[in-house]
Amino acid sequence: MRYLLIFTLMVFHTLANAGVFADFVGAYLADEDGLCLSEKSSGKTSRYINIFDVCLPKQMVQDVEKRELMILAVTELKYPENLDEMMRRELSKRQVTEAYKVEIDNLEKDEIKLVDGSVFKNVHGGHLGYLGYRKEALIYKDGKQWRMCVNGAPITIEPVVYVNVHYSKSVISDMSVRKIEQMKLCK
Repeated sequence: MRYLLIFTLMVFHTLANAGVFADFVGAYLADEDGLCLSEKSSGKTSRYINIFDVCLPKQMVQDVEKRELMILAVTELKYPENLDEMMRRELSKRQVTEAYKVEIDNLEKDEIKLVDGSVFKNVHGGHLGYLGYRKEALIYKDGKQWRMCVNGAPITIEPVVYVNVHYSKSVISDMSVRKIEQMKLCK
């Protein structure tokens, strides 16, 4: 009986110390074997998925509103010392950012030349694939870094030559990084 009481207190202690984001999405730490419990509520069994030793409700992964909070819940439970930084990143992705629809004129090695005369360097060397003639792309600021979406792949870029205004460059206004990354050119 005493061992049952200790076990019960340990389980409730783990679940009770989850935190704000973990509580909101229904996340908790997996047991020592990496297993997640199934819960029964109102006759239905809730399934949990183990991601980085954190149990997350399966329906939460399908819920667009809560899915974005999943990384914060995992960070909160596994790496609480990094939570402030992760919250800053998530907030910055929700802020309106500088963004443009552009046309790529030429690609030479790691340099991307735009029709407007701007030149960007592909910082991480991600492969862009075949671009074709005047391929459309998006460029946007993600925090302090410039990013480009082309052929469904977001890459980090660095401006070498930057032209502010040109007929081939369209401003994308009132968009957050999160919304830009959900656009067709980024997926």
